[in-house]
Amino acid sequence: AFLFLGTSIASALLHDIGPCNVPVTADSNFDFEMFSQESKGVWTFVKVPVTQTNHDLIGMFQTSKSTGKPGEYHTTIYGKNKGEQKYSNLGDATVVESSSGHLIATSRDGKNKVYKASFLKYVPGRYAYFTVCGDEGDDSIVHRYVVAHSRLDPDEEAEVNRIEKKYKFKGVLRDI
Repeated sequence: AFLFLGTSIASALLHDIGPCNVPVTADSNFDFEMFSQESKGVWTFVKVPVTQTNHDLIGMFQTSKSTGKPGEYHTTIYGKNKGEQKYSNLGDATVVESSSGHLIATSRDGKNKVYKASFLKYVPGRYAYFTVCGDEGDDSIVHRYVVAHSRLDPDEEAEVNRIEKKYKFKGVLRDI
């Protein structure tokens, strides 16, 4: 769900993802099965970290569908930059819910890169806030994202800001 692996923007977005060395507490209410069924498994990214490689990014969404195996999902990420007419496939991953609030994703691009996503806040039917980390890149920024079914309301924005302050994450989130 956060594992935009593969080509183009996808590689650039994940290129600098740092190691999983930032301890976080996941939302024990998170359930990937429920998450993947909401709005037919489609979530829109509304906040992304500011990086050198995503300044032209104007839209991104993901789809998640069960593979038919218990606890396993196929997640695809799509994105669009300024000047592009269509969303392009940024890549996909096989996602497995590893424990309450945490997911393990393996890229389906033949490179089998493994990423961990931790859901810090999940409000069913509204939004989810999560971090993504891996085994490569530097740790100059903590990659975290907010996906939602519509723009966040002021209370939801305040909650995202509260989480940002609680963890003192490196880097800044921006709206897309």
